[in-house]
Amino acid sequence: MAVAKSLSNNICYYIIFGVYAVYGILYAIKHNFSFRIIGRIVFVLGECMMVAVFAFFLFKPDLLTNYSLDFLCIGALFLMDVAHHIAEGVHFYRSGTSPDTDSQKITP
Repeated sequence: MAVAKSLSNNICYYIIFGVYAVYGILYAIKHNFSFRIIGRIVFVLGECMMVAVFAFFLFKPDLLTNYSLDFLCIGALFLMDVAHHIAEGVHFYRSGTSPDTDSQKITP
């Protein structure tokens, strides 16, 4: 009986996790990333970190306060995104196009 009561209290959180997971999966599949593989890896790792922070916030908030996991995950996500955008900027500066579009390249 206690398990059913606990599950009914947390069902809205599991729905949020499900919607967020479906969004992440569809976005990773359908979005046209600048760097196809690395962009998807950075996105999926970032989404996993956000889900972990959300789960810690809901179910184990003492881990967040004791070990500052929210700060570490958000900081790691920020650094990954900055490195990815710097790589995109360097590629755009060198070639003049985004990595996936060949339509702007001039062919003789």
